[in-house]
Amino acid sequence: MLNNLESHIQKIIADSAASMAKQIAHAVRETLAAEIMGKAPAANVGPSSAPKRIGRPPGSKSKKAADVVTEKPKPSKSKRKRHPITQAELDVILGVLAKKPNLTSVQIQKAAGIDGKQAARVLSKLRETKKVALKGERSKATYTVA
Repeated sequence: MLNNLESHIQKIIADSAASMAKQIAHAVRETLAAEIMGKAPAANVGPSSAPKRIGRPPGSKSKKAADVVTEKPKPSKSKRKRHPITQAELDVILGVLAKKPNLTSVQIQKAAGIDGKQAARVLSKLRETKKVALKGERSKATYTVA
């Protein structure tokens, strides 16, 4: 009885293997025929096959961008030179703080008429040299002449 059961299992395995081999061969033939004919296969085979994209491949430039090559690209922000901190800017901010102590950085920018980024750089330079004192945190911080 054990021998009979074993032979029955082997027959099922052999039939399954033959059936799978036929299915794989059929799928391969279909795929190859579709590639030769220039058509997409009828069904995707396997989990790794992805559908084809329609249109230009990622990263390709438009026709206009490809034609206009003579234009120089604008420099990125990281390559732009900063406006250097001048002694006049330091003196203006120190003068504003001497007249009106306990101003926030936004109030100092308005009173001195300096751009926000440049004012932040000037104030940090004054803090490093300990010419101004900072009291508080973040936007509530106030500056006074040290």
